[in-house]
Amino acid sequence: MVQCLKCCVFNILDTSASMGAQTLAMPSISTGTYGFPPDLNGFITIQCVLDWCIACDVSNLRSIKLCTFDQNIHNAFVQALN
Repeated sequence: MVQCLKCCVFNILDTSASMGAQTLAMPSISTGTYGFPPDLNGFITIQCVLDWCIACDVSNLRSIKLCTFDQNIHNAFVQALN
């Protein structure tokens, strides 16, 4: 499941960049119905976004917003940033 999440995040970023998007709002994938642990999701998602930004030489993508659906998931993403 971890590898699937990583692939999903990278595919979203690659597709957005290839479409020439300047902004992206990405939800906390699979933390709802599928019950993926929010703390692990936050860490993986943020690490993937950082890795992608470092590896990407040229992109129109200037703003990536990570969207959470409740306070528990929000807290997990904030904790992952620390």
